[in-house]
Amino acid sequence: MHENHSKKNSITRPIDWNFPGCPRRLKDNGGNVMFASYNLLDRGEFVRPSGNDLRKISWDGRFPGEARKEEPYLVSDWEAPEDCDDLLRQWASKRKKVKLTIENTNINKFTCYINNYSSTYTGGFGDIEYSIEWIAYKSLSVNVTKKIENGQEADKTSEERL
Repeated sequence: MHENHSKKNSITRPIDWNFPGCPRRLKDNGGNVMFASYNLLDRGEFVRPSGNDLRKISWDGRFPGEARKEEPYLVSDWEAPEDCDDLLRQWASKRKKVKLTIENTNINKFTCYINNYSSTYTGGFGDIEYSIEWIAYKSLSVNVTKKIENGQEADKTSEERL
């Protein structure tokens, strides 16, 4: 499982960063159809599709302490758990848009943000256990039509991306 952003200058310079271990369970939900509900007085409730909710990916994991840095389950070079924890906290607080790829799944270059992140120091080995949830990035375009002085719409439109 890897993340396409680096620890060194993690806010601006993209390169690969790997989580040290794979979670046992990965939850992938969202993208489901949302419905608008209408209640007509003499006809009852009606629902109509109104879009899709955002996809969310989450898991619980552990950054192993130095006493566990030679464990065979590590899928990348060992890094201090505090450094990994700090990196994810930076991404969350800076609202860093990242591209997440999880090998052997259909999650490939999933553009997202950290929606929730929490961590806990555990055990006597310097481990940090964490829980993370990623939420899909969705672009938003707003078309602006400029009006000329006589109240008619101009042919020229501009697009702004948010």
